[in-house]
Amino acid sequence: MTRTRIASITLAALVVTGCGASVNVHASGTTPTSTPSSSPGQSSSAGQTTFPATGLAPDLRRVTAKASRLSIGVPRSWVLINAAKLSNPQTRARLAAAARGMNLTLDQFQQLAQQVDLFAIAQTVPNKQQNLNVVSEPAVEELPSAAAIRSGISALNATVLDIRDVTTPLGRGRLVEFRIAIRGHIAAYGVSVYAQPRSGLAQITVTTTSLASAIAMFDRIIPTVRDIGSGTNQTS
Repeated sequence: MTRTRIASITLAALVVTGCGASVNVHASGTTPTSTPSSSPGQSSSAGQTTFPATGLAPDLRRVTAKASRLSIGVPRSWVLINAAKLSNPQTRARLAAAARGMNLTLDQFQQLAQQVDLFAIAQTVPNKQQNLNVVSEPAVEELPSAAAIRSGISALNATVLDIRDVTTPLGRGRLVEFRIAIRGHIAAYGVSVYAQPRSGLAQITVTTTSLASAIAMFDRIIPTVRDIGSGTNQTS
């Protein structure tokens, strides 16, 4: 896999995350703060983090990402947003600010946002900062290297906090913890995993305003991910 393609996948996920941060993060009037990292999932005897498959908790519903051919649980109170809405002319001014903060033109920002397969976001204050997005790259058949992930994230004024190999319900994956800065201010923290469904590569990202809350949400959501082979976007 080329560095350019890896960066493209990373960019698409962080573009939507950055958009959510710039438009929604400050709705509660609070300032995001950093929290020390802790390992999500469960540690195996070999020391590698494992996310064993689990069913849905009562407060989660299952949604399906078409391009990624995955289903995953998200909080029932969250709403799904079509990435195409991020290109609506009415939102261009708000999106432009996020684009500038991530070293992108508005056109680049909107083009990359279209690569997002699934975007779910909390709609209640003070939880509007929480969101999940899934990005698909069907033609890629290998996990990106840690160096390539670090390069792609750093290009967007985001900072990598940790990268490590994990085991997910989809098999082997590569997890990254990061923080995003918009115009010099910390806007969000996130946990993302690159995983391989039956074919291609998927990147699943959870973002909130603290690393601890991102890890906690990621720890709940990732064990519910399933490879469904084919299907259409839907909720249940």
